[in-house]
Amino acid sequence: MKTMFTDKFPDDMKSNTELEAVKIKYPNYDDYYVASGSIKERRERFDEMYQIYAPYADRHFLSDLKKQFHQRTWEMYIGYVLVKNSVIFTSTDKGPDFLIETPGGKIWIEAVACGPGEGPDRVPAMVYGGVSNVPQEEMIIRIVSSLDSKYKKFKKYLADGIVSPEDKLIIAVNAGGFSHIVDGDMPLILKAIFAIGHKTLSWPINSDHSVPGKSGVSTRNFIEKRNGSKVPTTFFLEEDHKIISAIMYCSKNILNHENPPGIDISVVRNYIATNSLPETEFPFMDYISTKNGEILI
Repeated sequence: MKTMFTDKFPDDMKSNTELEAVKIKYPNYDDYYVASGSIKERRERFDEMYQIYAPYADRHFLSDLKKQFHQRTWEMYIGYVLVKNSVIFTSTDKGPDFLIETPGGKIWIEAVACGPGEGPDRVPAMVYGGVSNVPQEEMIIRIVSSLDSKYKKFKKYLADGIVSPEDKLIIAVNAGGFSHIVDGDMPLILKAIFAIGHKTLSWPINSDHSVPGKSGVSTRNFIEKRNGSKVPTTFFLEEDHKIISAIMYCSKNILNHENPPGIDISVVRNYIATNSLPETEFPFMDYISTKNGEILI
């Protein structure tokens, strides 16, 4: 059986103390790579997916895992989902991560897994055994940053002629590496791309509140960072981003993926996209419906 863990880790770690000792031996490795390779249940779950994805993995996949475990396993999961749902695709070292050729044209998928970031707006680690606020704004900032980086990458692919103006372009974002419960009242991806703030409940002026209030959402066009700069939350409301056909979004760590494969990936279509993605394209995923910019949830 092929394994994606090419280092010789202990066969089955039994305690956190043992695990911390192993991490010290590999100071330059991603902690999650070490932990997943040292815990039998985790290792077997990841290797099960790797058996399916291995024929499509690029030549840097196994070496990159050691330091970019979350990013590369997110790519692996997307490939695994496509294979398990009989979607034919190619994956090469050059260009976006996945190419699907359909009768309606080419679909390119570029994957990105959000990290906690650096500096004062970094997503803090989960505090166990205490009470703390969920760092929702910090997580949204990281999601927006990830989207922007891949948008710029697609712009370069277009300039280099790797993708064409008539192709459908998808950014696949994973937010499962934050160590927090990511999605509360609604998926954070929606708050990052549609200027959505908080859920609201309103009544007419002078109402005696004897009738139910009208539910809705507030508008928030940006999040202000600690240095005063503004991070826009309007990704799918901007003309510049019309080249992006849709976003695939998953808030779960790949280790905790659901069955059937793909059901834990949400697809948000860009309703002003130059090349829109049909809802029939990935029926095994969960589409979040939009209509003229209004979120239907």
